[in-house]
Amino acid sequence: MQQHHHLIWEQIPTCPGESFTLTISEPGVNILWSDGSSNPGLTLNGSGLITAIISNSCGQSFDTLIAYALPAIPNLNLGTDQSLCPGEVITINPGIPNVTYLWQDGSTLTLFKQRSKKQSS
Repeated sequence: MQQHHHLIWEQIPTCPGESFTLTISEPGVNILWSDGSSNPGLTLNGSGLITAIISNSCGQSFDTLIAYALPAIPNLNLGTDQSLCPGEVITINPGIPNVTYLWQDGSTLTLFKQRSKKQSS
């Protein structure tokens, strides 16, 4: 009996509370997942190491996957509303590390400078 190891999946990040299903669609094989189930699909609800083994009369093949949870999205607080005098500038810094920002002007810096509109004469 031959044995093969295939890396089909490597790592899958998941968001908190998210689930996803891995499916093996190879016809004519027996399936064994690391949780002992033998259905073609395995639904994952969190982090962990998952192993799948498929076999038939010619041998078996297996693969592993690491599912890991991403951190929950932090709360964003831009502070209280502010009034600006003509020509005045405020700097907004939410101070959240390891996130990507997208401000209303399309910029992606961690700080945003808002300038007041000049009054027309």
